[in-house]
Amino acid sequence: MADWREQYQEFKQSDWSPTELSPEESQQYKQEVFKSKWFQDTKKRHTNQSNDQVLSDQEAMGHYDLKGAWKQGMFKQSDEHAANKYDNVHHLSDATEGGKMLKSPDHPTAWMEFFQKQHGKDPESMGLKTYEDAVNWQSEQDQKADYAHRIYPENP
Repeated sequence: MADWREQYQEFKQSDWSPTELSPEESQQYKQEVFKSKWFQDTKKRHTNQSNDQVLSDQEAMGHYDLKGAWKQGMFKQSDEHAANKYDNVHHLSDATEGGKMLKSPDHPTAWMEFFQKQHGKDPESMGLKTYEDAVNWQSEQDQKADYAHRIYPENP
């Protein structure tokens, strides 16, 4: 199995694109998103803009598949949980249950999903705020494992 760094690099090279909606779905999407805690948190940072403008700006950034998250029911799931303890904002999942990444390859924290899948821990909870921090931490862990393996080789 490839480690999280290799998986992330493969993802960065992938052909990622956000979900498209029909006109009917688009109306329902907007109605439900505008009611979500995620949107309410986002709107607080953009008080001088209309709801449509705030949502349009978020979609235009292209870092996250908001429509794909909506189709997966993630706005409702996010509303059921407390805001993130690091920034007090409601967040959406990085990926669907089926494994499709909702964050784009150029999203600044897309790497965290791959790290968390391998280690079962949120990198922020370990003090790892950037990809470089996580790569350095992983390199240290790899060196420790290599050293331990040389000192205590497994029996054939």
